[in-house]
Amino acid sequence: MAPEEIKSYPTLRAASLLGVLVIARMLTQDGTPVPISFWTPIAYLWQDVAVVLAFFLMDDALRHNWLGWTFYGLIVAYVALNVPVARVLSSPLTLPMIRAAGGPLADS
Repeated sequence: MAPEEIKSYPTLRAASLLGVLVIARMLTQDGTPVPISFWTPIAYLWQDVAVVLAFFLMDDALRHNWLGWTFYGLIVAYVALNVPVARVLSSPLTLPMIRAAGGPLADS
């Protein structure tokens, strides 16, 4: 008997993305004093949860498995690139930052 094929992975991708974002958040905050209170998880994770929710809704609406994995891979790559940048600069890599550094980087 053949195993049943799973046709859709939006929930799996969203849960995995939340794990990646939480781990990235922990890595960027390493060595920084974090105040402990009831509001700490809300203050630190609400944007990650919003990104995961938007990704899940988009992924569920698209219904193309390969496109969902492509967006997932792009987001994970961006997050992985931002961990060392955020640790050094205390700010994630943004488009205005790339534009500001474009001239000096091109000259080097």
